Amino acid sequence: RIEGMPSPTPSVFEDLTVVHHPISTYAVSWDWGAVEFREVDIIGWLGGGGSEYWQDAWVGLWDSSVTGVSMTGGYCTSTIDGSSVGEAHLCGHVVFDPHSGASWWEKHHLDSSSSEFGAVSLAGAILHSQSDVIGQLTGDDASGCEAVDSELPGITWQGGVFDIRDCHVAGDVELSVFLSTAILEANPRVAGCVIDGGLSIWVVGFGDESWCSARLCNNTILGHLTSDWELDGYPLLSPYHVRSNIVLGDASLDDGGASSLVATHNDVLGTLTVSSLSDSVYGNISEDPLFCGSIGEPYTLQECSPCVDAGHDGESIGAYGVGCECQVTVREASWGAIKAMFRQPPN
Repeated sequence: RIEGMPSPTPSVFEDLTVVHHPISTYAVSWDWGAVEFREVDIIGWLGGGGSEYWQDAWVGLWDSSVTGVSMTGGYCTSTIDGSSVGEAHLCGHVVFDPHSGASWWEKHHLDSSSSEFGAVSLAGAILHSQSDVIGQLTGDDASGCEAVDSELPGITWQGGVFDIRDCHVAGDVELSVFLSTAILEANPRVAGCVIDGGLSIWVVGFGDESWCSARLCNNTILGHLTSDWELDGYPLLSPYHVRSNIVLGDASLDDGGASSLVATHNDVLGTLTVSSLSDSVYGNISEDPLFCGSIGEPYTLQECSPCVDAGHDGESIGAYGVGCECQVTVREASWGAIKAMFRQPPN
């Protein structure tokens, strides 16, 4: 067990190997203050929390490896850079106000960069990720997610705000968003991503109104796209944009009668089904996007692709732009067939 120092002057531990003792819950734990680890190998779990002082805790992990990180507490901050983490479980405190009778999450923030995670689960926490590999990512309650330039095997998200940009997801993406008075101005977004599976978004609204401006833009989705809004008298005051996406499967879009859907300039090879009173559904096509395939980056476009410069405001449809010249297919012909082409007809 270690002691932290008041931030921004943390206790610093360098070049150590810590082995988990079987009678302890954590290999390394502390209740208060800032702690920084550099080039440390922790064979066991790092973290702790739960005390009233835990809201002031901060951990920095650089160029290190750890079996797992588990931290609970409001307004905690974790920074993990260039490290390997088997699992990360982050949770904020639930605070109860005896005067109003209300309860809410105090957030935990995780900032990660150039790291590898086996799995990440969040509750009342916010993830800011620029990691090379993140395992299965799950969130619930009032969690928030910002994943940028990341490799993700799959995402199951049940909670608040998500902002997933320029990522490659090797599996399915399932996003459930619960709009409430706590996150009225949330702007969930999936943009610039290649999703090997399907993308499913379910939005449920509670309250009087929402300024939520959701965006699904410039993605390449190899499976189906399903977007279902259940607003229950919860008017959406900002547009819901679905534009410039390539969808190789079917696309089903339902804005829950909010008349706010803007579905334009998508290339849907399957069936496009729209349930909306909106008049902003136009410019969608259903044509082979002509990916470069093995010639270049797999999901970049050939110069002659119908998706080039065909998106919103003249952008290309899909996650990537042009990556190769047109691939002209030449029909094979036998020598006999070639001679027949030049044979003189009889008089």
